[in-house]
Amino acid sequence: MKARNEKPPFTAPCSFCGIEISVDEPFHLAHTIPRSDLSFDQIKSETFLKLSCPACNQAMGTMTEAEFTGAK
Repeated sequence: MKARNEKPPFTAPCSFCGIEISVDEPFHLAHTIPRSDLSFDQIKSETFLKLSCPACNQAMGTMTEAEFTGAK
């Protein structure tokens, strides 16, 4: 039996806004540099990916991580 107010298992914060994301909810892997500026191998690399909530990833659009976090 699950206790009230218990955190769902397997959660992590959004890299941009900090909201807790559960694996049971939609989440995105945001590119820290727009895909159009990356080579094919870089697009597949984990180096340029961060966990993101859908709202932050959509708001980020084609901005870099630095542009987005500076714009917030």
